[in-house]
Parts: sequence; structure tokens; C-alpha cells
Amino acid sequence: NERRGQFGIEFAGGATYMDGDYPNPVAKPMFRGALKYFFAPNFDISASTNVYKLGNKDKLDVGYASLDLNLECIILPQDIFTPYIYIGTGTSFNSDFENISTKIQTGLGVEYLVANNFGIKLYGEYNLNFSDNIDYVINGVRDDYYWVWGLGMTYYFPKKIKSMTPFSRSTTLSDSLISIRNSSESR
Repeated sequence: NERRGQFGIEFAGGATYMDGDYPNPVAKPMFRGALKYFFAPNFDISASTNVYKLGNKDKLDVGYASLDLNLECIILPQDIFTPYIYIGTGTSFNSDFENISTKIQTGLGVEYLVANNFGIKLYGEYNLNFSDNIDYVINGVRDDYYWVWGLGMTYYFPKKIKSMTPFSRSTTLSDSLISIRNSSESR
């Protein structure tokens, strides 16, 4: 994968939409920061921290944070425009660390590389909590869930580094380390 480096950092913002025990959900803000590690050209592990609010008109307006771990699949890793899908698990909690629940999430989106190593993404995500108390009301037979829609950017750290000499070709980090070792052994 020449366009995306092995490591990336992502920032996103967007909105959440609650579906719990109260009627009339309203969109609330969310923000995400994530680190990505590609272990294959089109598969990566993403670890993220999310802060968000959930709300229902005249009933609920609460803040949460979550720590998520996702497996992502970039469908067309060599293209500048590609869809992607992901699935993962996480833990969500309120600011007092009292209302804690585990969850699974799945999502899909599209990413456009505006330059090599820099992408803009648009995505949607479904979060199913293993708790009916996310809205602080336990009612009915179904656990609470919420949707996330986001817009973000990802910077992919380049795989190659430039040599310190001004006229040499680009080289990989492992080539540089081998060259340093060989020059120290020849002394």
C-alpha cells in the first residue's frame, strides 16, 4: 500500500442519534481521535477515543466517552477514492465513570486521498450497547443503541524516509539501518 503508510492518526467530528427508551431523539455532537496500524495493504486495527453527547428532546442530554478497537477493511487500497467497512468492540462510560457498558460497533464509509498520506473520510456507524441504561431508563426488552455520522481526516505516516545525503535516493528504514551497521563493521 504505497498511498497509505503503515501507521496513521485520525481526527473526526460529527453527530450522534440516540435510540433508547425516550421518544424524540435529537442529534448531538461527537469527536474522535484514533491511531491506526496496517498489518496488510487493506486491513488495519484502529484504536480510538470518542467523546459524545446523547439526547432526546426535553428528556435527555448526557455526555459519554468510549474506548473502541476496530478491525477495518479498505476495499480499494491502491485507489484515491475507496469505500471501507469496520467492526469492533468498546467500552462506554459517563463522566463520573458510573454508567459503564460494553458495546459492539460496525460502520462503513468512504475515504478520498487529497494527497498521498492524507485522507478525508465520511462515515456512518451503528453502536449496540449491552445495557438498557444508556439513557438512564431501563424499560422494554431491547438494549439502547445509537448512530454516529462523522467527517474526519487521517494522516498516514510515510513508509520511506529520506537519506541525510542530498543526492541519494529514497530508502526504507530497514535499508538505512543495514547500511549503518555495515559501515560500522567495516571500520
